[in-house]
Amino acid sequence: MGLFDWLGKLRRLSDDERFCLEFFHHDEQYDLIKQCVKQGKIYFESVKAGFSFLDENDYLYVRTSEPALQELADRMNAALKQQFEHEWFHKFKDQAYETIPRLLARNVVGLDDVKKALALQLFSKELLHILLVNDEGLDAHYFFGSMEDLANKANCCIGSELSDTSVFTMFDQGIVMIDAFDGVKRAVKQVLLPVMDHGIVDEEAGVRAARVRILAAAKPMGGRFSRTYENLKRQVPVDPALIHRFDLLFINRLSDVATRGAKLVAGFDNLKLADREFLKSYIQHALHLDVLMSPEYDEHLVDFMEYLWTKYTRGPKEANERVLDAIKKLAKASARMELRTTVERRDVMRAEEIVEFSLRI
Repeated sequence: MGLFDWLGKLRRLSDDERFCLEFFHHDEQYDLIKQCVKQGKIYFESVKAGFSFLDENDYLYVRTSEPALQELADRMNAALKQQFEHEWFHKFKDQAYETIPRLLARNVVGLDDVKKALALQLFSKELLHILLVNDEGLDAHYFFGSMEDLANKANCCIGSELSDTSVFTMFDQGIVMIDAFDGVKRAVKQVLLPVMDHGIVDEEAGVRAARVRILAAAKPMGGRFSRTYENLKRQVPVDPALIHRFDLLFINRLSDVATRGAKLVAGFDNLKLADREFLKSYIQHALHLDVLMSPEYDEHLVDFMEYLWTKYTRGPKEANERVLDAIKKLAKASARMELRTTVERRDVMRAEEIVEFSLRI
């Protein structure tokens, strides 16, 4: 041991160093870490995470000048990141439902319920499928690009180019986004049925997991939706058997600015890296939570479904059992978005609002 190392062992720790070491008090290598801090071989820096959602986003970062200690420093940094992220997530959860939808499809002003539905799809562990049928001008990439930025496991493809089942199995437990959905080939449509219903692909080699959430987009026949209900229904370019596999169908017309609030604005820059990484970590953390929904909401949901059955009879999607399942999936995703493991009344109300919006034409 050199003289400086020996003197370092005798040096008293500063208050800041003692504070930092508290994070590793139960680490099996605590004595080594403490000794290295005293000798100046490991030191702590306070740095900013750089994301925009919380005013205070400082955290501790471990540095070392000794290559032999780099592996230890990396492990310490991983532990510190987990600790600080847990605190940030706890502070962010109460603003998540208001913040995240606003970051989706920022080129489109309005369509707030559509954006809320997409945000909840990011937090769904259940097979939550969404179909957007957009007038010309409301291009799918406005929606898909921002979803791909935040999803930890996502893939975008074109319907006519979808030729096999690999994308569904490769992105198991992720989101598969399909533009020009009306161009999907007949053989692939047959594969989609068990994928959307049960999260599986049934191949000759056996059944494989494909627990993907489908986000699909198409344009109406003729490019723009008609103003009449009957024509509008005929313009949805998707087979009824597939339409009813989607939990939510949104008909988005540029002409309905008054009721839908949709208009296009100049392009936004992408989310900055720190914001994107924070949200991806937050979503990944939330997806580890299992959410329970109490039977106490059953009677209320039966009443709400009766209301939907009587009011929404003219649209291309019926208010049936799949709509009831959609409400439950959305409610669980809403709870998960706020890092709760139990559905509360506000989650049910949010889900019902989104579902009712999706049935309007």
